[in-house]
This record gives sequence, structure tokens and C-alpha cells, in this order.
Amino acid sequence: MSRVLPILFNTDMVRAILEGRKSVTRRLMKIQPWDNGDGCKHEIISYHDMLPQFYKEDFSFVCRKCGLGIGMDGKSCFNPQYKPGDILYVRETWNHYNYDNLNKGEHREGYFYKASPELKSTLPDYVQFHWGEKWKPSIHMPKEAARIWLRVTDVRVERLNRMLELDFQKEGISLYKDDMTEKTEIEMEYEFEDLWNSTIKKSDFDRYGWDANPYVWVIEFERFEKPQEVE
Repeated sequence: MSRVLPILFNTDMVRAILEGRKSVTRRLMKIQPWDNGDGCKHEIISYHDMLPQFYKEDFSFVCRKCGLGIGMDGKSCFNPQYKPGDILYVRETWNHYNYDNLNKGEHREGYFYKASPELKSTLPDYVQFHWGEKWKPSIHMPKEAARIWLRVTDVRVERLNRMLELDFQKEGISLYKDDMTEKTEIEMEYEFEDLWNSTIKKSDFDRYGWDANPYVWVIEFERFEKPQEVE
């Protein structure tokens, strides 16, 4: 059975997923190859074209220096949080409403989301009035409130600065400006750089910021219907 795990996205990235513009997310490797403390300053390379096919089920990448296979078996310090086949439910900025209309004798409750202001007009007047008053942070969103489900299709390791124009687009960076002219690759890079750095503590910029070019997990995913076993 597939694992079911949460994943956090900010409001702009939730919109990008809903609009079909985002199919990849990059997440910092919590333990970087150069400071894992096992005696080898690993230089990680992708397994593609490097190992026989039968190895690819066991290892996602290898060290150029020592040849160590960095496993996907949960035992390695480089083990990724998400793996191919995992089912993810998106945690986003949200709120819950519980509404009683005594005049009509009706009770309504449900969830609403900061990333979808177009839903506001479909909610009861009472809920619309309080829209956005006290948004709840994504990290506190329960599984039952999730409306977006994803399936992980691939996980690999790359240097952050290896990204090209298509990578920025898959990350949800729009190809077009407000005036509908196309952005240049460098403009898209700057936009993603700002997005990436917004997730890093200022004290960690020298190790994990865009200019530090850290190793990251590149997690590809596709939209997925809510699994029946979670109902």
C-alpha cells in the first residue's frame, strides 16, 4: 500500500498546481553530501546511464568518489522524505466554517482556502463576511481538509543551480508577465531565486540559499484523486 504523507505549499504554488502549471517541487536535502560525517565528502551523481538496469530499483544515485549507492530503503542518511508511489495531500492556508442559519433551519460546515478566492461567492453570507479574517497556517491543516492530492512519480538529486527555463516553468513560475509578454530565462531564474530564498533562514543563506547552490531533492508529481482508503 502506498504511503500517504502531507506536503506544504504556499498560496502561489497551490494556485500553480490548481492551474496545471506546477508538476515539480525542490526540497532542501536536510543532510548535505559534504557534511554527512561518514568520512567521505560525497559528490552525488544521478544513476542514469551509470548503473545497470537491475540496480536502478535499489539506488537512485551514487557517489562519484567512493561508489556508494545512496539507497531509497529508509536506511541511508540521504533517504528522501518522499519516494515514487507516495500519495501526498497538500497542506495550504485554510479555514473551517461551521454555520447555522436559524431562520432557515439549516446547518452548513466545510473548508475554504486562501488560494481560491473565486470560491468566496459560493459560501454563505456569514462566511463571506469573515473571509480571510483569521487564516489558519498550512502546517495546521488536517488531512480531512485537504482538497489537492498528488502522486510522486520520480525523485532525484540535483544541484539547485542546475535549473533551466523548462525547470522554472515546471516549478510553477509563469512564462508570461502581466502584460502577457514572455519572460526571459534570467527573469524566471530571479523569480525562482526569490521564492527559494524566502524558504531559507537568513542565517543559513551561505549554506542553503540560491547562491550556495545546495543539493536538493527534485520531486516530480501528478494530480491524483483522493484515495478510497483515506475516505
